Amino acid sequence: MHAHGALAVRDDPGWLLDVVRRLTDRHEAGLPDGWSVDDAPADYIAAELAGIVGVELRITRLEAKRKLSQNRAAVDVDGVIAGLASGLPRERALALEMRHGSGRRQRPSARGRAAARSRPSVATSMAP
Repeated sequence: MHAHGALAVRDDPGWLLDVVRRLTDRHEAGLPDGWSVDDAPADYIAAELAGIVGVELRITRLEAKRKLSQNRAAVDVDGVIAGLASGLPRERALALEMRHGSGRRQRPSARGRAAARSRPSVATSMAP
């Protein structure tokens, strides 16, 4: 994944506190003894924020490539497929995609070949 956009350094304490609070809430949620920014003294939080350099990337474009171990030896690909095939439904679907997407696997039907030709290119560009 490649993200393109404008990078900005943010040192505003209010902006930093908002980010730290959201990150803390997200990662502490569901923990039996989850911590909150409000659990710490205000002067401690202020000192910690003073040591943080915020970086914001305003994404204007994303580029992604599908990588399904196509650059690996057949034995490696077979191992990945075997591992995924015994997993969750989403992992089994990926195993099937790898099996059909590789020239070393069973040859798809004429219908499958037509569908493969209509798939988007490997590189994908998205804008928000």
